[in-house]
Amino acid sequence: MLSARKLEPTKPIIRESSKQAQAKFVGEPTYKSDYQKWELKGARPEYKIPTSSIHVSSEHFEGVPTYKTDYIGRIAPPPASFKPQSQYKGPSGEFHDDTDYKSCYRPYDVVREKPIKPVSEWTQPNVPINDKTTTHSDYTAKMIDPVHSFKPVNKPVKGGPAISSVTTTKTDYQPWNVERTLPINRGGEYSAPTGEFYGDTTYVNDFVPRQIVRQSPIKHSDHNSVSQGPFNGISSYKTEYQKWESAPTRPMLPQAAYKAMDAPFEGESTFKSHYQAYNLEPTKSFKPTARAQGSTEPFHGTTSYSLEYTAKRADRCPASLIETGASEYVFNEQLIYATEADLIIYLTQDPDTGHKFYSKSIPNLKSPDMLKA
Repeated sequence: MLSARKLEPTKPIIRESSKQAQAKFVGEPTYKSDYQKWELKGARPEYKIPTSSIHVSSEHFEGVPTYKTDYIGRIAPPPASFKPQSQYKGPSGEFHDDTDYKSCYRPYDVVREKPIKPVSEWTQPNVPINDKTTTHSDYTAKMIDPVHSFKPVNKPVKGGPAISSVTTTKTDYQPWNVERTLPINRGGEYSAPTGEFYGDTTYVNDFVPRQIVRQSPIKHSDHNSVSQGPFNGISSYKTEYQKWESAPTRPMLPQAAYKAMDAPFEGESTFKSHYQAYNLEPTKSFKPTARAQGSTEPFHGTTSYSLEYTAKRADRCPASLIETGASEYVFNEQLIYATEADLIIYLTQDPDTGHKFYSKSIPNLKSPDMLKA
């Protein structure tokens, strides 16, 4: 069985901080003791305050400024309001709802072409079923000979003498005398020369030695040598260091013989002397010159659409008035059709969704009282 136990809630694990208390530093830090002040070359340029020739008066200005004297006020008319001044008044006449659809409508007598057979309950018959079908009764057997089998008859074989190993392939074999059309050249065996070998060749007799100086490597061997002694901690980098003179790279331009003059130019430049002014017409502005003047009369918001508008009356759903009998619609399940065979047919509701369908009543349709009579 399950037994309840009292458990204490878990506590969060708090790590101990490794931060120690900061003690006060006593002494001189290294950034002060090792600090070396550099000597700056050249004197620092003195800052000179530019002298201004404008004298600002400290007295109060008693005149009238130019922005007041040269100001020209423009009085613009207020824009006209497009809001209608009066409310819309609908037509006072009576609305006639007699449409062509209602006046020209002609109901037709709907007659079913084929009667619908009523669904009757199945009852088990008392007479036993006759299981003899037309296939059995009309079947006529035909006398046809059976097809002869091509399968060989399995007969036992009697044992005889032992099988001889001499076959017709061996007895009738005749070897043919075939000759090769092309001879095969076989390499002959090596035979050593019979004479003696002389070692005084032309290479040894005619050889002329030449004195050639061997090229030394481009890379110095002193740089690759590693000292075998211990390292004292003092390198020769500072003592033997040679600073190269570096200059910024300049583009390679052709050296021209032209030298600019130091004296100021006092004549007229070719830009001014050769300049030809053209009389160009400024582009025409498409901006309207004058502002559209609005009408001061009040805006009349009545239009032909609002005067000739006739509101349509929405038909009410007849489903709420069918049961009261005040509607000209009836449910389809109340419709009763009479055919020539005097079969009464009831149309029920939709079996899947359960919705009832309604339609307009037909005056020529027979009522239930007429069918009963």
